[in-house]
Order: sequence, then C-alpha cells, then structure tokens
Amino acid sequence: MRWVPDVGTALLFGGLSHAMMAALLAVFWWRSRSDKGFGWWVANELQLALATLLLLLVAWLPAGLILCVSNALLLASAPAMETGLRIALGRAHRSALVWRWLVAALVFGLWLASWLMEAGYTSRALIFSLGLLVQIGLFGGFLLSVRAPVWRLPVRLLLASVLIVALADGVRIVQLLNEWGSAKANLASALPLLTLSGLFAAFLRLCAMLVLVHGRVEQGLRQAQAELERRANVDAQSGLASRAHFDIAAPQLLANAARQGLPLSLLLCDLDHFKQVNDRFGHQAGDAVLREFGAALRQVVREGDLPGRLGGDEFAVLLYDCDLLRAEQVAERLRQITTGLQLPDASRLSLSIGLCLITPPMSFAQASRCADQALYAAKAAGRNCVQRSMASEVSLS
Repeated sequence: MRWVPDVGTALLFGGLSHAMMAALLAVFWWRSRSDKGFGWWVANELQLALATLLLLLVAWLPAGLILCVSNALLLASAPAMETGLRIALGRAHRSALVWRWLVAALVFGLWLASWLMEAGYTSRALIFSLGLLVQIGLFGGFLLSVRAPVWRLPVRLLLASVLIVALADGVRIVQLLNEWGSAKANLASALPLLTLSGLFAAFLRLCAMLVLVHGRVEQGLRQAQAELERRANVDAQSGLASRAHFDIAAPQLLANAARQGLPLSLLLCDLDHFKQVNDRFGHQAGDAVLREFGAALRQVVREGDLPGRLGGDEFAVLLYDCDLLRAEQVAERLRQITTGLQLPDASRLSLSIGLCLITPPMSFAQASRCADQALYAAKAAGRNCVQRSMASEVSLS
C-alpha cells in the first residue's frame, strides 16, 4: 500500500513535530527533576512521534507489524498522560492505574482480534476509532475530576486538547460508518485530519505542561520564602516568636490596643536556674526543656496574644485585651503548668514571672521596664512566683 503525498507529508510533519515537543519537554524535565509524572508526558510525545513515523514505513515493512506497533502506541497515549497526571497530583492509586491500562489493552486486543480474523479495513478502523474515543473519554472524565486551583489552567488546556482529538475521531467514525460495506475505504482522507488535529492537541498539552512547570517553580519559590520568613520569625528551640519578630510585633500590638481602648498586659518570664539544667544534663536536655515550656506557653495564650522568646531562659507574653486580674490568672496557670515539667533527674522546673498592666501613654520600652522590675521582685521573693507592677510604680520618663 502506497501513501498519497498529502498523507505522507502530514505523517512526516506530525512525527517530527511530536519528536521536537518531546525534546522540549525533556529539557524542562531535566532541569526540574522534582516534577513527578513529567517523565510520562515526555514518553507520551515520544511514542506518538514513533507511532506516526512508523506509518511511513508501511510500504517497505510488513504492514501487520507496523500497524500493530503503531496502534499500540497510539492507544497507550491517553493512559500515559493520565498516569503522569495522577502521579503529579498524588492520586496514583494502583487499582485506578491498573484499570486504566487494562482498558487500553482490551481495546488493542479487540483491534488485534479483528486483524487476525481478517476483518475488512473499515471494521478494523471503526474498532480502533471507537476504542480511541473511549480512551479519550476516560481521560477527559479524570480531568474533570481535578479541582486543585493550581491545576486550573493546565487542566483547561488538557481538556481542550482532549476535545480536539475527540472531535477529529468523531469525524473519522462518521466517515467510517458512511463507508461501511463499500468495496474500498478512503484512507487518505482521514489520516491528515487525525494527524494534524493530534498535533494541535499536542501543542496544547505542551502549553499545559510548561504552565504547570512555571507554576511549580513559583510555588517552590513561595514555599522557600515562607520558610525563610518562618525561620526569621520563629524561635527554633521553643517554637515561639523570635526576639526580632517580638520586637517588631509588640509595638504594633500595643498601638492597636491603644486605638481600640483595650487593656494590654505584659508578662516577662524566667526559667529558674536554667543554666544549671544545661550544665548538669547538657544542651540537648536544655533544648528539650525549652520545647516543653514553649508548648506549655502556647496552651495558656489565646489567638491574638504574642508569646516570644527573648533569649536564653527569658520569655515574654503580650496578652491582648487582658486586664490585670485576667493576666494574673494566666501567669499563675503558666507557673503551675511549668512546675509540672520534669527534668531528667525527676526534679521539677520553676518559673518566675513579672507582670505589668500597660496603660496609656506607656511605650513598649516603658512597659518592658515595668515588667522587668516586677520580675526582679519575683526573683527577690524566692523565685517560682508571680509579681505585678502598676504603671504608676514606674517612672515614665
């Protein structure tokens, strides 16, 4: 069987174009190895290129072998794309993938049986086209089930590519039904349409993949930036606000409370004899104590409060919309929880707390001096207690 020039040109152009798209995708895949599933999309374009170019050799090689290999590669296209997409989405359930590939194998088996039974060309082509339409429909159905916002544009592009191939395949099915029973099928009129529509669909797939890679890169950059901000704002040992973040956020919280006329209380806390914990049990034990105390502190604060570690064994808490009585209750509860924390030798921790009610026109620096004086009084009283200091007791100069 000899191809007419239009068919040969379409096949050659389509095969080379698929190969170029595969090469382009492979370059992006190589540069972003973390993109799971990308290898399946590269393989899909390669198998489409091979399937298309093989048809050019049907005049020189056994037609049955060429058609078997080419049709198998074409029918594997949709499952390969879906497999890559499922892996990328983290939805690569084994049962779903096995079922998907079994459907492709069943369609190919039906076509192969029609070939072995020497069915007419129209019958074989109709079986292949209907099977391909089923494959396309299954892939399209999976695309419609994807709801992740980051995938919205890539999925729309993939759906457009699926629709184009489905329309071309539908036209082919109608043509085959019209040719049913005719002595000679008009093969030349179908292949250019199928090849060029498949090529345009591949271009949309390529765009979808590039948009996805770009989105992944942006997402990675955002995550890296968020991690840098988290490390700068969060103390690694206690999990509370870092000293730098606390110094920035505390005056802002103070200004918000002043504008709204809400009370604000400041606690300064010291873990009693914390240096001895490091000296006796090592810094790993000291870090464990800081983690446990940080967890205890997060238990007693509310959303909107600001707990932070100022350094070493010194901690601070800004209690938003909290009067002196409520602040004393919070401080006492924190002290009691801390005394329940055990050291490696089964001894107990203790906590000294200085408390200050912040009243206008106090600045944060003045409030810190107020709470620090109260903390000093708590240590002078024998530690493991809560002492309070009023703004009137502190010079506001």
